[in-house]
Amino acid sequence: MPLTKPRPALIASLVLLCIATTLAAQTSSSNSGVLSYGNARLTYDSTKWTAEPWDEPGKWKLARLGGEVFGGVYFIRYEIPVDRIADSSLERLRAANGNVKVVSQENRTIAGVPVRVLRLEYAYHGIPVTALGCYYGGRYGAAQIVVGTPRALFDEYQSDLNELCEGLEMSAPGKSAETTGSAVAEYKNTQPETHSSANQAPAAPAPPAIFILTSGERIESSKYTLTAKSLTIEQEDKPRTIPISALNIDATVAANRARGVDIKIPTSKNQIMLGF
Repeated sequence: MPLTKPRPALIASLVLLCIATTLAAQTSSSNSGVLSYGNARLTYDSTKWTAEPWDEPGKWKLARLGGEVFGGVYFIRYEIPVDRIADSSLERLRAANGNVKVVSQENRTIAGVPVRVLRLEYAYHGIPVTALGCYYGGRYGAAQIVVGTPRALFDEYQSDLNELCEGLEMSAPGKSAETTGSAVAEYKNTQPETHSSANQAPAAPAPPAIFILTSGERIESSKYTLTAKSLTIEQEDKPRTIPISALNIDATVAANRARGVDIKIPTSKNQIMLGF
């Protein structure tokens, strides 16, 4: 069976994820590069992805341009525990596709808030599918992004799926994501202005840089040296040197931009970028 045939149903199986009740009106237009609802915002690369409103406010269908990658985004304005969000997503997928296997689970910090990331595998009409689910549930509301692709194509699109998750931002309750930008920005805005007094509270620390390798490996570090030929980072107080050819430059720059970190890749031997 050609992979293009089950496209509409594959979209439906990936987007049937969520709790049914939402409030208020949706604020973002399709394919603008930003999806926003309540305290949540997803910034995505509109040259790679298309987004269309789904069946209720706060929900969108996603598709990767030029590739068999489909999924959905769902934002909820009120607090729901992250366990419930993830479990609801799995229940919906299992109802549509039978057995869904959780291959891996990790907790990441994205734009200053904790996000649970699950890698899922299941079969749709005999086609093996691998999906990535990113979930937030807490005082800012709730969010879930689930995108999947035929398993044979997962390695090709893995960095794009991770980059999509890195675009999630959650703002403080009562303020739109457009106003605060992210939870990190909200935290900084609530801190006292910096004065010369020694008793002033220190500024919020910057998030660590993230480096995405062509293999799909993701490394976070605040201590690194970046040259035109290599990346050297400290992991558990041990240096690790990685050839620049092994770095997914586009995905790395986009992921760091999403968390407010400015990464510039040196283009000559006279340039160097340091993190400390």
